[in-house]
Amino acid sequence: MKIRSKTAPKQSTEMPVPDVGASGVRAVQVGDLNPWQAALKRSREDPTARRLLRVREVAFVIASGRPKVYSLIRRGEIRSVRIDGMIRVSVGALDEFIACLEAEAAAAA
Repeated sequence: MKIRSKTAPKQSTEMPVPDVGASGVRAVQVGDLNPWQAALKRSREDPTARRLLRVREVAFVIASGRPKVYSLIRRGEIRSVRIDGMIRVSVGALDEFIACLEAEAAAAA
């Protein structure tokens, strides 16, 4: 009877080195982004792309949790629409919210 080793093969721990251009800055490709970031990028570039975001996608974009996004929507800080009980936020409304945050930060500085 043969006894098999239960150890997994060694995997490389080195991170791949990104290709950089002449400026030394790596261009971000849609394939480099996670699905939510890619959808947001496509919606800004292509007007026929998806233009309404789910609450969890908004939470990811603003680096927050879903409860915080629901709170912001309830207080009217982020405009939203309801479609058969589903809450959606337009890319434009999200852009307005972020611009408002930037304006508040500039005014406070």
